Amino acid sequence: AASAKLGLTAEELHGRKINSIVVESGREAIASLLQSSDQGRHLESQFVTATGEVIDVDLDVKVLEGTDRQYQVVIAKDITEQKKRDLDYLRFSNVIEHTINPIQITDANGLMVYVNPAFEHASGFSKEELIGKNPRILSSGRHSRDFWGKVWRYILGGKVWVGQVENRRKDGSPLHTELLISPIVGDQGKVIGFLGAH
Repeated sequence: AASAKLGLTAEELHGRKINSIVVESGREAIASLLQSSDQGRHLESQFVTATGEVIDVDLDVKVLEGTDRQYQVVIAKDITEQKKRDLDYLRFSNVIEHTINPIQITDANGLMVYVNPAFEHASGFSKEELIGKNPRILSSGRHSRDFWGKVWRYILGGKVWVGQVENRRKDGSPLHTELLISPIVGDQGKVIGFLGAH
C-alpha cells in the first residue's frame, strides 16, 4: 500500500532511509522522533511521492524486540483528504461566522445547533437563547401549520427551499426575510441537518 501511495516499488523502498521520502522541512522532526526512546511516538509530517506530489501523513513509531537487536517500525497513514476536509471546514466556518447574512444550522429534528452573529443581531436573541430551540421561536404566526408542513416535507426530500417569510424578532417586531433552507446530507446520503440562510 505504501509503495502504491508513493509511486515506488517495494524494491525501491526496501533499505531506503525515511528522510529520502520526507519533505525537507520535516526531516529534523523525523530524526528527533526516531531518536526518542518514548513509547507511543507520534508525529504528523509530509511525504514526497515519486511524481513530486506532497501527501500529508500521520506517523506512529513502534519498537519491536528482535533476538539480537531492536527494530523501529514506522506506520504511516495518508491523511491528505482529511487535512483537505479540515481546511474546507475551517474556511466554511470562517465565512459563515463573519458573513453579514443571518445563518442558522439545525439538526435533523429541526433544533438549532448553530447561529452566526448576524443571526443573533437580526433576531435580537442571543446564541444561548436559540441553541437547542426550534426555529418556531421566531414565528410571527403569519404562516400556517400547513405552510410549514409543506416546507418540512420538501426539505426532508433533500431539496432546497426558497421563499419569503415573516418572522418575529425577540422584541416582537416583524422580521421580513427571503429564507433559503438547504438540507445537509451526510456520507450515507441521509439528511443530517439543515442550513437556513436569510
